[in-house]
Amino acid sequence: MRKPKFLKTAFLIAANLCLQLEAHGQQYYFSTPLGGFLTMGAWTSAGRDTFQLNFNNLSENIFIDPVNHTIRQVGEISYTPSASSLTFTQTQVVNSAAVPGTFTIQMALNSAPTLHFDIIRGFSYGTQYQFLIPQVDCNTSYSLETGGQTYVGSSLYSLFGAYGSGTYFSVSSDPNFSDSITINYIQANLDTFYGTQSGGTLTGANGFSVNFQIGSLFQNQTGHENMRAYFPGSVIATLVPEPSVFALGGGAICLILMRRCLF
Repeated sequence: MRKPKFLKTAFLIAANLCLQLEAHGQQYYFSTPLGGFLTMGAWTSAGRDTFQLNFNNLSENIFIDPVNHTIRQVGEISYTPSASSLTFTQTQVVNSAAVPGTFTIQMALNSAPTLHFDIIRGFSYGTQYQFLIPQVDCNTSYSLETGGQTYVGSSLYSLFGAYGSGTYFSVSSDPNFSDSITINYIQANLDTFYGTQSGGTLTGANGFSVNFQIGSLFQNQTGHENMRAYFPGSVIATLVPEPSVFALGGGAICLILMRRCLF
C-alpha cells in the first residue's frame, strides 16, 4: 500500500521539532527592583535640557545554552519619566521687532511604558557576564508656537551603545539541571549611547526660527544619552518548567506510530 506523501512530510517536521525542543537549553526567570536611569535630552538655539527615565523594576528571562555556551537575556525594564517633554522659550529680534516663541519637544521610547531588550552573548559558568543594551529606539514630536500659529513635526531617534562597559553580573554555582541560579550584581558602569543625528529647523511666518538637535550634549557633541542600571546584592532566578518534557514524550510515541504506518 502506498503511503500518502503528506504523512511522510508531517513525520519529518515532527521529528525536527522534537530535536529543537530537546536541544534549546535551560530557561530561568527573575524579577527585581532596579535602580538607575536613562537620560533623554535636546538642545536648541535657546539652550539645552534633559530629563530622565528613572528605572523601577527589571523582569528577565535567561536562556542558557550549554552546548553553544551562550546566554540570552530577554526582558523589560519599567520606568517612571521625570518629564515627558522639554520646553524652550526665547525672544528673537526680527526686523527690529521682538518676536517671542516657544519650542516644545516630546520624547518617548517606542516600547513605552517599558524598555524592552533581547541580548545574546558568549557565556561560561562562574565568570562575569555583561548587560549592555545595544539599541534603544525613540519617537519624538515637536512644535513651535509663535505669532499665534503652531508648527509641528516628528522624527525617529535611535540610540546605540558606544561607550562604557555595561553592568556586570555573575552566576554563582553551576546551574546544570538545578531548579534555580543566583545572579550576583558586581558593578554598574555609566554607559553612553550615541544617537542618530535627528533635528532640524522650524521657522514661523513671522520670521522666528529655531534650530534644534535631539540628544544630550556629550564631550561637545550632540546626540548622546547616558544610562546606568543596578540592583543591590543578589537575586534568585528560578527554572521555568519545561513543557517540552511532555511534548517530547507524546511526540516520541506519535513518531513511533507514524513511522510504523509510513515506512
